Amino acid sequence: MKQWVIEIIHNVDILCNVAFWISAMALFALSLNGDESAKEIAGFWLKVFLVSLFGVMVIPSKEVLEAML
Repeated sequence: MKQWVIEIIHNVDILCNVAFWISAMALFALSLNGDESAKEIAGFWLKVFLVSLFGVMVIPSKEVLEAML
């Protein structure tokens, strides 16, 4: 049971890392575009960025999880 919990948390960590970089690139691309629709879309990507940033900072790596559990 311990191993599958570690794998699930590790997969969530990977998802947060991918979402972090995709949202960072999307925000950068949208910041170059100055129209109103880009600002509306940037609001969504900012939320994704902040949630994934929280996940990247809080979720430990797989090795640390194995040592903790």
